[in-house]
Amino acid sequence: MPTRQTTIETIQTDGGGREDSDRSGLLVRRAALVGCGDAKHDGLLPAREKYRSTYFGLKRDFAETLCARWWILSAKFGLLDPDRVIDDYDVAITDDDVDTAQWVEDVRTVLSNVEWPETTKDGRDIVWELYALAGSDYLEATDQDEHSLRVQLPDITPDHVTIRFPFDDLAGIGYQNGWLAACRDSGRIVDTATHG
Repeated sequence: MPTRQTTIETIQTDGGGREDSDRSGLLVRRAALVGCGDAKHDGLLPAREKYRSTYFGLKRDFAETLCARWWILSAKFGLLDPDRVIDDYDVAITDDDVDTAQWVEDVRTVLSNVEWPETTKDGRDIVWELYALAGSDYLEATDQDEHSLRVQLPDITPDHVTIRFPFDDLAGIGYQNGWLAACRDSGRIVDTATHG
């Protein structure tokens, strides 16, 4: 499957906080795909509060601090709105009874229907950066044609959306946690080279 190469690599997005930042006349907005976690609180809760690991908490903090919108990648629910109330479940993407091909298709379908505005109401151009903050079990899950979600992300989002995989530059969860905390604490995207 051919993939569209993203071409907005030169845009700077550090600073500007949660909603957007303005660089070179372009309005940059961020979004995130956040991998869920095994450790969960009991009972009915909004998805953003369901997962209780430090790792998930830092990814959530990154998304809430630096992104205009975000979703949770869940083995049970696919692409999950963080405000959706969910009950207890114990499903991992690596479970034998999870149809990963169907899961990838479901995530792809929902994400391809997301609206990514290209201009503001006052006519300024918008570009998006989508941060994939999920492990390889999610990003390397494949559809029936053996194409991974990672490979498909550029093809299911518009041309004005750049996909970022910051964890590729960070050697393990400890470094990922450090980078996520640094981004959260500084209110900007920090260089991964200083953390891994």
